Amino acid sequence: MENVLPKQAGVYAIWNLVNSKMYIGSSVNMFERLRFHRKLLRRQAHFSPHLQAAWNMYGEEQFVADVVELVYFPSNLVYVEQYWINALRPWKNGYNSRIIATNNAVIKLKISE
Repeated sequence: MENVLPKQAGVYAIWNLVNSKMYIGSSVNMFERLRFHRKLLRRQAHFSPHLQAAWNMYGEEQFVADVVELVYFPSNLVYVEQYWINALRPWKNGYNSRIIATNNAVIKLKISE
């Protein structure tokens, strides 16, 4: 039987252990989203060229993913992610290219409400 983690909304970070740079993201299902990041990075197809270049340079074993904050109300996800982007500034010394948090799943949820 496959080991499946429960669906959990939250903000996560992908850390480079060599230089402490990070990528900050959020998802209504963080664990699935992190699997997707790893899949893209392994296929040389990640949407963050800076993260992809670092992954290629340092190797997969030099990166770890961590939960930054669990979010119990998915409609708050973008706000919580923005807080952490403002606090950690991953666009300045990291792998995010945007300074504004966006989460398509949360946007779709709000539209459906």
